[in-house]
Amino acid sequence: MGIVILVLVLAIAVTGFESYRLVDKTTNMLAMEKARSDLALGEVFINQTAPGPWRVEGDKLYKGNTLMNNNSDIVDSVAQLTNDTCTIFLNGTRIATNVKKEDGSRAVGTKAADEVAEIVLKKKQTYLGEANVLGITYQTAYKPIFDQNDNVVGMFYVGISKEFTSELINKAIINIILSGVVILALAVAVVLWRIRKNVLQPIEQLKTGSLALAEGDLTHELKIDVNSEMNDLAQAFNKMADNLKQIIGRLAEDSSILTSKSQELAAVSEEVNATIDTMAANSTEVAAVTEESAAGSRQAASDMEQVNAKAQRGNELAEDSVAQINNLKESVSTVSESVKILHERSQNIGKIIDVITQIADQTNLLALNAAIEAARAGEQGKGFAVVADEVRKLAEQSANAAKDIKDLILRIQRRVDTVLNDMGTSRSKAEQVTMAIENTGLSFQEISQSVASSSSAVSQIAAGAEQISSSTQDLAGSSQQLSAIVQQVTGSASAMAKMAEDLNGIVKTFKL
Repeated sequence: MGIVILVLVLAIAVTGFESYRLVDKTTNMLAMEKARSDLALGEVFINQTAPGPWRVEGDKLYKGNTLMNNNSDIVDSVAQLTNDTCTIFLNGTRIATNVKKEDGSRAVGTKAADEVAEIVLKKKQTYLGEANVLGITYQTAYKPIFDQNDNVVGMFYVGISKEFTSELINKAIINIILSGVVILALAVAVVLWRIRKNVLQPIEQLKTGSLALAEGDLTHELKIDVNSEMNDLAQAFNKMADNLKQIIGRLAEDSSILTSKSQELAAVSEEVNATIDTMAANSTEVAAVTEESAAGSRQAASDMEQVNAKAQRGNELAEDSVAQINNLKESVSTVSESVKILHERSQNIGKIIDVITQIADQTNLLALNAAIEAARAGEQGKGFAVVADEVRKLAEQSANAAKDIKDLILRIQRRVDTVLNDMGTSRSKAEQVTMAIENTGLSFQEISQSVASSSSAVSQIAAGAEQISSSTQDLAGSSQQLSAIVQQVTGSASAMAKMAEDLNGIVKTFKL
């Protein structure tokens, strides 16, 4: 409804705007034609009132013998005759006019607009159109005045004020608005009538049908003669009622079947419940036997675990012993290397001592030769003999010391050889002990693996027994749960039968 009225208002507004433009254009054209005709009428009136040609004498303009300067009677008569403003120009200056200035005096002596003077006085053409006359816009007509020699000596003017044209336009707009309001009122009335016929009446019928459907009457059928969306809605309503009627009918049939099936389900549930009770009693006995087997298996597994722990402890001790012996072997190897180095160094020292001994022997020989030469020299060689003797003594001491050191080194070398032999023997025995301990560790590992295998088997037996026991208990629990479920099913069957009866009662409330 609101959208329709809005569309009508917009249509009328657009029409009014276009009408205003047309009226404005038409009014301006009418004003121009009026100015043209009034100009001709005024010219006829002046020719009748003042016959004769136009002529100029100084600053005076005559029509025949009639002076036109300040001749208000002629311009006022033309203005009264045409309801326009009227002016007579000498060249471009007003000499008689009913156009007034702001102070109310006649605008005699004022000039015409330049564009008007250009067309009328210079081009000798009639001017038709809007022009500014003393600050006011007029729809004007200017015609050149010719003397007997066909010279332009002035202008004759009539003008329609913009107020006149605006008044015409305003009257036309008022008529357009009134027409639009009348058209809008008629359109709204027609729309309301159409809405009542095509929408409100069908809605009332839909309301009546819906109330009947809500009360269970499925026989009510809508009949709408209007060929519109409301007719489609009525057909959809009738189809919905027919479908609902079919659903209620099938529901009545299904409720009867549901009652029969719920009774059969209750009987089957009772038989299943009896079977479950028997199965639960048997599972309790099996659970007791498997529990005893599981207890024996758990004890055997515990004993196996203790044996396995002791075997692992023995293996750990063997591994520790092997590690300690390996450390000892490494220490012996280190000491053996050090002793070998000592043996090599002592041999080097022996070589050095041999060199020192040789040097001492040579020094002793040289000292002896020096003493012989000193004896030959007599008194002059005594001092040298003393020195040679001291050198000989020193050489003997060096030789003795070197001999002692060499003997000591020989004893050290013999002792080092003995130590090396002993270390080789100790290393060989340590390797034998290591092999024996490693064999012992392998035996412990084999024992541990055997015990672990046995323990695993026993554990599996115990786990199997526990699983059997647990499964038996689960079976007993499941039997109880199944029994509870069967009882629930029995209760549900009873409730289903009750619901079927209630559903039958509900179906009977509908009028099919």
